[in-house]
Amino acid sequence: MNKKLFLSLFFVLLVIVFTGPAFAKEKAPGPGRQIKPINEQLITLNYRDMDIRHAFSALAMEFKLNIVMSRDIQGTITLHLFGLTLEDAMSTIAMAGGFDYKKAEGLYYIYKATEKEKTPVPVPVETQMKVFNASFVDVATAKATLDAVPGLNPVEVHASTKTIVVNDTLDNIKKIEKILSFMDAVPKQVLIEAKILKVTLNDDMTFGVDWKAIMTDGIIQTSGLSTAVLPGTTSGTEFVTGPSTSPASGSRGTFANFVAGIGSTSQIALAIDALKSKTDVDTVATPKVLAIHGKEAKVMVGGQQGYKVNTTIDGVTTESVEFIDTGTILEITPYIDDQENILLNVKPAINSANVSSGTPVVTSTAVATWLLTKDGETVFIAGLIESTDTKRKYGIPILGDLPILSYLFSRTEDIKEKKELVILITAKIIRNNLPPSPKP
Repeated sequence: MNKKLFLSLFFVLLVIVFTGPAFAKEKAPGPGRQIKPINEQLITLNYRDMDIRHAFSALAMEFKLNIVMSRDIQGTITLHLFGLTLEDAMSTIAMAGGFDYKKAEGLYYIYKATEKEKTPVPVPVETQMKVFNASFVDVATAKATLDAVPGLNPVEVHASTKTIVVNDTLDNIKKIEKILSFMDAVPKQVLIEAKILKVTLNDDMTFGVDWKAIMTDGIIQTSGLSTAVLPGTTSGTEFVTGPSTSPASGSRGTFANFVAGIGSTSQIALAIDALKSKTDVDTVATPKVLAIHGKEAKVMVGGQQGYKVNTTIDGVTTESVEFIDTGTILEITPYIDDQENILLNVKPAINSANVSSGTPVVTSTAVATWLLTKDGETVFIAGLIESTDTKRKYGIPILGDLPILSYLFSRTEDIKEKKELVILITAKIIRNNLPPSPKP
């Protein structure tokens, strides 16, 4: 062998021996060099009118994927994808062809989903239970309100403990908290100072007091002067309610021109003083009551007429006594707005009753009106007239009481007396010193 050829071969062998391990070490990934998993690598694809089966096959060969396609996977696609993960690229290619895919245990299955498979399966939503303690709101009212809100689960209430039990999602529980914080706020209160007067009507006041004449000097501005028309009548003079519709004897109520007005306490006091110079004005009662916004307050000056009621059940008869409210009855419901105006629903009534042959007979004269007033103003209501028929005996003492001589020394006179009911109502808003209601 030529000496020069031998030296050349020997030199190449040395290069291979000394440089091979270093080359292999350079190619192998070192401790600081990592290869990203396939699902984290970003790929770029450009397909133009390419058969969709060939597109999936190219991905399978490139990334060594196990892909199975059903027979109905056909058609061509055109797409340009940049910087997508393999999972997103597979989903996009399938969607471009109108197909679906799913992955299970390293196998990609390309298929055409049925309508049933396309229907999303509802995901169970996690719910929580919370108990709210109500302070002021009626729990039955709160339940009716919450059950009417769309999207909320029905709630349960416990009336004796004033609790509301909610089993719903966290978002819905927050909605319920907002609703209850509004409904369960500290209620507004109104102090109602009422003054009930009875004006004796003389011969010049057959149809009631002429309030227009009394108030022409500007003492009070009336909000409305009108003739009241009662339910069930056409002229508005009298109506009867109760277990019997026969008119009661002794006293009855009638309507004159119904008057309602608003003014200051001093203004109305001057009007009443002017009336006292013409006739008798008696103060029947001066009650004071606290009423809650939207809740009815009731004042009754009079008594109760009792009557017996027999009830037979399974051949057994029991007797009980029931009562009818009589006299002057005043029902007031206040409403307070954000500007501290007070809307009053006032229902004054005069009731009388007697029992005839075991049957109660009730005569009632009533009216209902709405009046808007400011804090501290006085509401004026008049026009309810009570008629009373009485007998008065005149005679000489002792002689007029003798059975035979009484006709000679005494006489009996029928007296008809009419009195008009006047109601003065002063409403004052109470500023609560209560602490704010705690959050539910």
